Amino acid sequence: MKIAVEKLSNDTFTLRFGDTEVGLSRHDIKTLLVKVMEAIHPGGAPGRSPDEPAAEVSRRVMTLSDVQVQSLLRTVDEADVLVLLKVSENNRPLLGRLYGNMSERWRAMYQEDLRGKFEDEPLSDGMASETLHRILEVLGGLEG
Repeated sequence: MKIAVEKLSNDTFTLRFGDTEVGLSRHDIKTLLVKVMEAIHPGGAPGRSPDEPAAEVSRRVMTLSDVQVQSLLRTVDEADVLVLLKVSENNRPLLGRLYGNMSERWRAMYQEDLRGKFEDEPLSDGMASETLHRILEVLGGLEG
């Protein structure tokens, strides 16, 4: 089967699979690319542990008291909280723990920011890893 992609404008593309043609936005193309990579390499890039350091952050956050979770959310940079929420979007217990320790106003703000922040630019593995390592450092201070 012949596969082709044509850029029609800065934000519009045509994807062809044989005789089938599909119009996609830049966001749709990026989402498709991420989904294809996830299908090819479930859990992340080859040779990487699929859940590190995300699993470590999740495990440690779930053992914190509510006061410690609130302190974590106040201590880390707001951009890092957004990345943590994005990385955790398929981890309902962790998301519940994080959102459950936010005020309604902060929860609404973060949810709105999440919709806008990663719509045009998917979260890169490098950014996620750097952010999660910073969060692990803060967790060390809260636990110790």
